[in-house]
Amino acid sequence: MTQDNLITVTIRSHVPPSASIKDFVFGKPFQLKLENNITLEALLQKLFSEKMNALGFIAVNGKLAAKDRTILDGDVVYIYNLILGG
Repeated sequence: MTQDNLITVTIRSHVPPSASIKDFVFGKPFQLKLENNITLEALLQKLFSEKMNALGFIAVNGKLAAKDRTILDGDVVYIYNLILGG
C-alpha cells in the first residue's frame, strides 16, 4: 500500500482495542494511518474484532455515526464503551 492510499485519522477510545496499537492509552487521542475509503464498521472490526460487544456509541467529528460511513482524512473518531444499567 502506498502513502497515496492512506489517510490519517485521530481516534479516542474508551474501549481497549483487540489489536496492538503502539500509541494507545485508554481515553487519550492517538493518530492512526488507515487505507483510503475504509468504513467505520471496517475500522471497528480491525481494532476491536474480539470486543465488538463492548462498544457503545461511536461519534465521528462530534456526531453520532452510522457504521457504513466512510472515514475521511482528518476525521476524529470517538469510541465509547457500552453503558449498562437498569
